[in-house]
Amino acid sequence: MQGEKHLGPKLRVEQASADRSPTRGRWDVVWRVENLDEKPLRIFGGRLPHSQFRCEEREFPRALELPPKGGAEVEFSVACDGAPGSTVENAFLILRVQWSEEPWRVFVRLRVLFDEQGRPESATEAITKHEIGFSVR
Repeated sequence: MQGEKHLGPKLRVEQASADRSPTRGRWDVVWRVENLDEKPLRIFGGRLPHSQFRCEEREFPRALELPPKGGAEVEFSVACDGAPGSTVENAFLILRVQWSEEPWRVFVRLRVLFDEQGRPESATEAITKHEIGFSVR
């Protein structure tokens, strides 16, 4: 159905872990991505553009294949140095995916809290998605 196609993929994204990176001021953060749809999904890469919770564009060596109702973990080395108890609002994890044979961007809006050790704990606040090139069709 044409209308269904424009709703885009259905995903759940939750932080799975955060470990201090050997690189100062960085954390290796893992998110669990679940494909809630009946169609397969491929993840090619992503980035985190917020100045206080940042990772440059990362292309995965091989696309992650998520079958219908399947999941995978994505890891990014995130530059952040929040003080214990501080919060970063409106951080984004932006994923480049393929769904229904079309390229999409998935925008995962995050609120990041830093615990007593300064470890980032992100909570997903919203997920929006846009078909790449949708504005020129």
